Amino acid sequence: MNEYMNPFTVFMLSVTGAAIGAYAGSYLREKGKNLATHEDIDRVVRATEDIKAQVSGELSVKQKRWDFKQHCYSELAENFGEQAAALQETRALLEERALLENAPGEVARLNKEAVTKQVWAKNEAVQTATQQIRRLGSKVRIAVAPEVRTLLSDVGDRWNSVDRALPHIDQVIIKRDIAYNAWIAIMEAARRDLFGEEDKS
Repeated sequence: MNEYMNPFTVFMLSVTGAAIGAYAGSYLREKGKNLATHEDIDRVVRATEDIKAQVSGELSVKQKRWDFKQHCYSELAENFGEQAAALQETRALLEERALLENAPGEVARLNKEAVTKQVWAKNEAVQTATQQIRRLGSKVRIAVAPEVRTLLSDVGDRWNSVDRALPHIDQVIIKRDIAYNAWIAIMEAARRDLFGEEDKS
């Protein structure tokens, strides 16, 4: 072989080198794009996960608040409902006892005693519901709508202002109306506050 390469060999080596260079450049450029794409995807995935965690945390807090608020409304409605029902039953028992008041005989006296015991039991149920409502009053004021806080104050004022000089049955009727109206108002307020329902009255 001679010391010089013939032009064809030089040309072929140049073409081969250029092809290898072009291929290697293209290959490396594609690898670089893939690497950049993977890095971009990793950044997007991390950002997405961060957003998901933040949204999940916020939803969890909102759900806990809603659960607490729902529990408060539920407890209030249940206790006012129990109070109103016990007062209604007390009223019926007091009317029955009034009918037995002047009835003659041992059977009437025994029935009157039985009715009186039932009245005491209903009075205890009313007192239990009243105490529960008072205990709830502090807790629920944290969560319920302002109108319910005002309602609770108004109900307490009206309840406490019932004239104790009135006959027992009249006191029961007034307190039953107070409890019943509070029960209805709380149920309506809960539907509006918890579920966004419009007032249908």
